[in-house]
Amino acid sequence: MNILKASEIHDNAWLQLRKLLWPDTPDATHMQEMFDIISSDTTIAFLMFTPENEPVGFIEGALYRNPPRNYGYIEGWFVLPDYRKQGLGGQLLEVLELWFLHHNIDLSLSDTIPLEYPLSPEAHAKYGYREHETLQIFIKELDPGNNRESDNQMI
Repeated sequence: MNILKASEIHDNAWLQLRKLLWPDTPDATHMQEMFDIISSDTTIAFLMFTPENEPVGFIEGALYRNPPRNYGYIEGWFVLPDYRKQGLGGQLLEVLELWFLHHNIDLSLSDTIPLEYPLSPEAHAKYGYREHETLQIFIKELDPGNNRESDNQMI
């Protein structure tokens, strides 16, 4: 397997892999995010190809310089189902972690939604990541028709 830093020449392969991980994201959004990653000094993507140049996975990461501690973040990590359980995800992760270390970052973070990505917690644990905390997100749809005059006076 070959791991390459993503560039414009990989757009089609990278887009197809991203669409498998994030199928609800429009192509235009994927393309803009890919351009942003390639254009930045604080983000990177690596793609994995077979010897026959078939794309099989990718990993994306970002550097965050936030005192008191800088960290690297795994923004996306994906390997095609037929290539899983072979250590390929670990190879992608190792390349990203080395990139973090090259930028003097010695802490790597990631997040996942187990209901959407059921394999993710096990994959993270396999490579030494431990759960730090659980996040609950609350949502409430607001009724714009419930805009009382007295409320407007408070704004």
